[in-house]
Amino acid sequence: MKYLLFIFYFSAALTYSYEVIYTDPVKGAAMVRTENSITIGFSHAPAVKTYDLEGYIIVSGSISGRHNGRIVFKEDNKKIIFLPYEPFSYNEKVTVKFSGELSKYVTKGSKLYDFSFFTSSKNIVYDPLKGLERETGKSIQYPVIQDPVMFFPPPVLNVTINNSPAEGSLFFGPFSASSYITILNNNGSSNWFQQRSTVGFDFKKQKNGNLTFFADNPPRFIEMNSSYDTIHTYKCGNGYATDVHELQILSNGNAFLMAYDPQPVDMSQIVPGGRSDATVIGLIIQEIDQNNNVLFQWRSWDHMQITDATREDLTDSLIDYIHGNAIELDYDNNILISSRHIDEITKINRSTGNIIWRLGGKNNMFTMYNDTIRFSHQHDIRRLANGNITLFDNGNFRFPEYSRAVEYSLDETNFTATLVWQFQREPQVVSSWGGNAQRLENGNTFISWGGASNTVTEVKPDGTIVFEASYIPGIYTYRGFKSSWPHVPTAIEPVNNSAGTFSLMQNYPNPFNPVTKISFNLEKAGNTSLILYNITGEEVKTYSNGYLGMGFHTLTVNGSELASGVYIYKLVSGSNSAVGKMVLIK
Repeated sequence: MKYLLFIFYFSAALTYSYEVIYTDPVKGAAMVRTENSITIGFSHAPAVKTYDLEGYIIVSGSISGRHNGRIVFKEDNKKIIFLPYEPFSYNEKVTVKFSGELSKYVTKGSKLYDFSFFTSSKNIVYDPLKGLERETGKSIQYPVIQDPVMFFPPPVLNVTINNSPAEGSLFFGPFSASSYITILNNNGSSNWFQQRSTVGFDFKKQKNGNLTFFADNPPRFIEMNSSYDTIHTYKCGNGYATDVHELQILSNGNAFLMAYDPQPVDMSQIVPGGRSDATVIGLIIQEIDQNNNVLFQWRSWDHMQITDATREDLTDSLIDYIHGNAIELDYDNNILISSRHIDEITKINRSTGNIIWRLGGKNNMFTMYNDTIRFSHQHDIRRLANGNITLFDNGNFRFPEYSRAVEYSLDETNFTATLVWQFQREPQVVSSWGGNAQRLENGNTFISWGGASNTVTEVKPDGTIVFEASYIPGIYTYRGFKSSWPHVPTAIEPVNNSAGTFSLMQNYPNPFNPVTKISFNLEKAGNTSLILYNITGEEVKTYSNGYLGMGFHTLTVNGSELASGVYIYKLVSGSNSAVGKMVLIK
């Protein structure tokens, strides 16, 4: 039997029906990936038994025929998920029907419910990191760490203002020729860091108290506990590649993710001069459980038009018409998303998938007050405890261009949006991509300026700057965050831990002025040297050159007589060697 029976038990006294309020794919949907599961949401949760009774669902493809699969029932979400064992065929109509006892109760309005959708002509492989390159306009090299001997600390965060900022740790994922996730203090020193083979995107503390960041190969988000142990990974379902921009872990353990969905589209039928062979990138929003089952899926194809794009060239061969970059669970359990390329904040009904309202862009439903310029190509929508929303307004395509952090008060009944606070840096920053605005518990706002030389600023409500820092040009971080984090490790991760127990530790503190400590472990006793070199390779000083016993050793380096700059230290003991890098700042 090619179809799978699943069972609902109904009381004999039951007189009401189970109305369908949500399906994925939606009825009549087109360009659905062949790996897509089928999710059905009901008006209320039926009673369920695990043994066979009457009632089943039939899934049939016009080309592939009937499909069997695995059923997952999410009673708390009033949903069933059908996971086909085999993908659908390309260019086919898929029909979903309720049959048997179940068909007596499942309705849409007053009618028995069934629905169909249409699969895509092909599934296009999409690299999420290429989307980052397209957004930034930069060709980014993602290094693969091959030499276990060399391990350099992250780039230095240069603090220029430090005047009683909010308590907390700084979370960044700086990347250039090398990539890191790093936790720093308000002085700019690293409390913890980890070098990554690809960019560590969206590194932050989640509301559950754990840390998450994006990792590639394969694309996924990694969750770490306070001991920096990996405890879970999150990735999109239905065959989509997980996007780099956002992960939000919910209180029930589920998570919001997004994916980009490239599809072949004949744009000559949509705009004059459009290409018949264009590839158009849509947006996918998913809520997944701990097993990466898709509980909720929203596709821009079903709710938005390609022509909603504000600045995209619709005659191009590759069109990224929406470009989602942030997800937020709203106060009423619905979903807020930020879509950069349509200049829009959208509120989505989490139960039905329908759009509740649209703020900004061509389809704006709100009257804007105190803000004649409006936001454009924004990032990082967040709902505040006071009911207002914040976002980072990149400000692309307005004249003059400048970026700002903004706060709006929304009246969602009368559809008004009033600008109640904003911050523009002087001199003004133009950040064409990236950035975020985080409201801190003390009322200050922590702003990462994205692609603008990776500056971060913390300001009071009156606009007074209490903290500011930046990386050197060429170092980028998509977002920056400040959160409480008391879990600073007592030991810094080793630079090298290759042969046996021979290891060299990262110096601490780093950067330093003027004293730092270098620790290492010897697998056996022997003649040992620790030599310091400047960045040009010239030997500066030897701190140890003699016989040392096996085990753990710590040496103190005093840089009072050295010039500021980058230094290399090399440990040699017998046939073993290791190298580290440190920074002296005076």
